[in-house]
Amino acid sequence: MYSILNNPSVKAKVNELLSNMTLAQKIGQMTQAERLSCTPTEAKNFHLGSLMCGAGSVPGNNRIQDWLKMADNTNCIKLVVRVR
Repeated sequence: MYSILNNPSVKAKVNELLSNMTLAQKIGQMTQAERLSCTPTEAKNFHLGSLMCGAGSVPGNNRIQDWLKMADNTNCIKLVVRVR
């Protein structure tokens, strides 16, 4: 089976991205926090890679619109985080 990681251009891009990240950014990207355990500012400041909804944690009244709003708000936070 061919692995995408065997592709030299993919390896080069991954190495470039990793070399431009600080240690704090690398650690943050490997961290998944429960969405109610941190503020949007903390998610940005700690470079969190993802947020989860655990143990029944749901946005609003658990409607599709509530999930979309939460996802849109979270994506807005992630868009302003850049590697140096």
